[in-house]
Amino acid sequence: MLAENLKKLRKQKEQKEHRRISKSNVSKELGLDLSAYGKWENGDRNPDMFSLIKLANYFDVSIDYLLDNEKSTPLCDEVLEINKAMEKVNQEDRQRMVETLKAAFPYAFDDYLWAMNVLQQNDYVMYNSIKAGNSELSKQDIIRIANELKK
Repeated sequence: MLAENLKKLRKQKEQKEHRRISKSNVSKELGLDLSAYGKWENGDRNPDMFSLIKLANYFDVSIDYLLDNEKSTPLCDEVLEINKAMEKVNQEDRQRMVETLKAAFPYAFDDYLWAMNVLQQNDYVMYNSIKAGNSELSKQDIIRIANELKK
């Protein structure tokens, strides 16, 4: 799976950056031997841990994603942009950034608020019943229902 993921990620990076990215480009940018990278992408060999770290950083994914141990997608552009901005500021400013996001989007940081938001959008009758106190559902039940609705 590593070989397939490397090919897929290289093609995605080409599309994102609007330029052709060859195996040679990747190996040069990462300071790797071209034949080694070629063998990794062809599935003939596997990289060492140090090289896996370089590859994961280059493609903005986790090592688990590279090795197909997780099914999540690479970090989206917005998350990467926020992360880069947070790296530029001190701890106090980072905390203020997080507090600002939490204030602006509380449902995104609280599973219960998120679930209620999902119910409000998808099952208005259930949402109104819960808001009115006419439901015996627990918060965990509400979160589980919202997760099912989002599938």
